[in-house]
Amino acid sequence: MTEIIWRIPITYEMSGIVEVKAETLQAAMALAATDSSDLIIPLPADASYVDGSWGLSMTEIDDIRYCFNDNQEDGNGLFFELGIRCDGFDNRDRVCCKGIRIPTIEEANEFYVKDCDKQWMHIVSVEPIPEEEARELYSFCDEDGVPIFGIPVMGEECCVN
Repeated sequence: MTEIIWRIPITYEMSGIVEVKAETLQAAMALAATDSSDLIIPLPADASYVDGSWGLSMTEIDDIRYCFNDNQEDGNGLFFELGIRCDGFDNRDRVCCKGIRIPTIEEANEFYVKDCDKQWMHIVSVEPIPEEEARELYSFCDEDGVPIFGIPVMGEECCVN
């Protein structure tokens, strides 16, 4: 099974010392305790993590999947066919790719054409294909070494926001 990079919302607490301008210590403490967008107190430059404060901000899996992970399903990822047209040729070819979601045509061009350094190729269609059909029609002899749309290659940023 392909491991996927998931975006999980977390909350944690930091502690530090802030400088607050006020007439009395009690007034300064009251200002520091205020959680108001009207009051601007810079975050402490020297802050420390509060032990035991790490936790999930949300626990509803469907909400986390939708809000932070582009509705990505669990499992091996999704298979999709790319319709490819080559400059100077009328015929089209098809290739099968894998991703954590189905890309748009623009994303497929960015992923496949530029990744393969084949600027003379253009993606003209992107169609989902069931995994069973993909494995029947296409060879996956080096599946572990093939880039997966939406999973960054070491040193690159992910193309899925």
